[in-house]
Amino acid sequence: MKFKTNKLSLNLVLASSLLAASIPAFAVTGDTDQPIHIESDQQSLDMQGNVVTFTGNVIVTQGTIKINADKVVVTRPGGEQGKEVIDGYGKPATFYQMQDNGKPVEGHASQMHYELAKDFCRSDG
Repeated sequence: MKFKTNKLSLNLVLASSLLAASIPAFAVTGDTDQPIHIESDQQSLDMQGNVVTFTGNVIVTQGTIKINADKVVVTRPGGEQGKEVIDGYGKPATFYQMQDNGKPVEGHASQMHYELAKDFCRSDG
C-alpha cells in the first residue's frame, strides 16, 4: 500500500513539530510559575488514579498560556504536585502564549499534550 503525502502537509507537520519543540524557549518569563486555572461545563475526579477530566468548553490558563478544548484530562503521576500532565482534545484544541518580545505563539490541533515539569507542549493532528 502506498501513501500520498503532499508537500504542504509535510511542511505543516514539520513546522508544527518545530514550533512545539521550541515553545518553552519563546515563553513569557514566569508563565510556568503561575497557578493553573481550569474552567469547564463538567468535571469528574478519580482520586485513586489522580486524574481529573474536564468536558465542555474547557479553558486552561496559566499566565499568558491559554488552551481551549472540548475535553481536558489532567493527570498527576504519583500524586506529585508540579508534575501534572494536561492532555486536551478538540476539533480543534487551540494553544496561545505570549512571548517576551510581545508576539504571540498560536497553534491548533486535535490533541495538545502539556507537561508542566518539562515546560513542554506538543500538538498532534
